[in-house]
Amino acid sequence: MLVPLRPLMEAAEKYNYAQGAFNVNAVAQAKAVIEMHETFRSPAILQGADLANAFMGGRVDFANGTLEDKKVGARRIADAVKKYGEGSPIPVVLHLDHGDSFELCKSCIDMGFSSVMIDGSHLPYEENIALTKKVVD
Repeated sequence: MLVPLRPLMEAAEKYNYAQGAFNVNAVAQAKAVIEMHETFRSPAILQGADLANAFMGGRVDFANGTLEDKKVGARRIADAVKKYGEGSPIPVVLHLDHGDSFELCKSCIDMGFSSVMIDGSHLPYEENIALTKKVVD
């Protein structure tokens, strides 16, 4: 079942354990991560990283991926995680890792990602704060 990130992090803090998060760049990776976590009856966090999303969107030179490339890739990752995670007996988080724009974060939320991270570290401090607030709102 897909769940938000917060409950997993709260449980990890409360019971003092580490919770791994795994970037997945292919359908087979998403399936493998979920199946392994099911074996151990452990929650799973699967991430689509910004550059990996461009790669999954078909961009070989993924460092130059466009917003559209990233959206296509994020959709592919979301579909894979949903396929194997929605019927799973363990909690599964679908997380956007280091999203670089408001538009990408919003698109991922609209696609069913249960968590997003905006990375405004490339911006001046005040702009970073404003962007983060915009995504949170």
